[in-house]
Amino acid sequence: MKKNLTVSVVVLILLSFIIFNLSSCSSSGKGKEEKTDYEILIGKKDYQGALAIIRPLADKNDPRAMRTLGIMYFNGNFGLKKDYNEGFKWFKKAAEKGDGSSQNMVGLFYKDGLAVNRDMKEAFKWIKKASDNGVAGASCELGSMYLEGNGVEQNYSTALDLFVKAAEGGDFLAFNNLGVMYNKGLGVERNFVEGAKYLYIAHLGGEKLAERNLTNILQFMSKEQIDEAGARADALKEEINKCSKTGKPLKLKIEKPGIFSKLSKALKSSEKVSCSDSIITDMVIDRAHRAWATDMAQMGMKRNQLSVQNIRTREQTGNSCKCAADIIVEIKRIGLRRAKPVQYTAEMTDDGRPYVTVHGF
Repeated sequence: MKKNLTVSVVVLILLSFIIFNLSSCSSSGKGKEEKTDYEILIGKKDYQGALAIIRPLADKNDPRAMRTLGIMYFNGNFGLKKDYNEGFKWFKKAAEKGDGSSQNMVGLFYKDGLAVNRDMKEAFKWIKKASDNGVAGASCELGSMYLEGNGVEQNYSTALDLFVKAAEGGDFLAFNNLGVMYNKGLGVERNFVEGAKYLYIAHLGGEKLAERNLTNILQFMSKEQIDEAGARADALKEEINKCSKTGKPLKLKIEKPGIFSKLSKALKSSEKVSCSDSIITDMVIDRAHRAWATDMAQMGMKRNQLSVQNIRTREQTGNSCKCAADIIVEIKRIGLRRAKPVQYTAEMTDDGRPYVTVHGF
C-alpha cells in the first residue's frame, strides 16, 4: 500500500482528471479551486509568463503561488530545473500558511527523507495537518501509516476510518486500500464481495494497484460472489456519479467493529483461541487454496469446494492452541471427496489479530 513521493505528487496533480469527479463529494466540503491567471498560462505552455506572475505572488507569501512554485521545482518542469531543496522550501512556506496540499507534501518529504533528514514524527505532524485540512491524499497516507505501524502505533480501526475519509474525498488509492482491508479482514469482517467492490471502483479510477489486487481476489470467489460484487460496484458508481452532479457528500457504509474486534474481545475475556473459530478455519482454507492453486485451477475447482472438518485440539496454552483437522476436497458433480490431514497453530497477536500457521504446506 505504499506509494513513493513522486507518485504522491502525480496523484495531487491528476486527481481532477480521472473518471469520476469526486471533488464535489469530499467530506471536507471544499469546492474545486478556480484556475488562476498563471495556471491558465501554464495550460497554454507560456511558462515564462506564468513565472512572471507566480514569483511576485510567492514572494508576498501567497500560499497557492508558493505551492505551485514548489511543484514546479519538484517536478523540474514548466521552465524550471528540478531542485528538491527549492521545492521543499516553497512547500514549507505554503504549509506554514495553512495550505493543506503543501502540508501533505512537507510530510512526504520528511517521510521519504528527501531534501531533509528522514523524520517520522515530523512526517506524521504535517500529514495529519493536511488530513485535518480535508486533503484526501493525506488521509490515505495517514491511514497507511496506521495500517503498517509506520511512525505511529499500528491501529487498523483508525486506518480504516482514514481510508473511508480519503475515499469519500476522492482518493482512489484509498478505495484500493479499503478493498485490501476487506479481503484480509483487517479492522472489518473479512468479505471478498465488499473487497472486490472497492477494488473495482479503484480500478475504474485508474489506480494500478487495484487491477493486480482484484485479479488476486477473484480466484477465491465463486461466480455468484463475483456477480454480487459487480452489482454492488455498479450501485456505488451510480452513487458517486449522482453526488458529483448534485454536490451531495459521498458517504460509504462500513460496518464496525468487524469479526476481528469481536473475536479479540471474546479471547481477552476467555484468554483462549479456539481451533474451530470460523475465522481460524477460513485462514486454513486460504492457505490450502494458495498451496493447491495450480492443481485446483486445472481441475476447474473453486475455493468454496474446500472445508475444514474433524477439528481436534492437540494442546491449549493461553491464547494459543495447536490443532489437527482434515481438509476436505469435494467435487460433487463427479462424486469425489478426499480428506487431507493437516496440523496448524492458532494464536492471537498482541494487537488482537488471529494468526494461523499451517504446517506441512
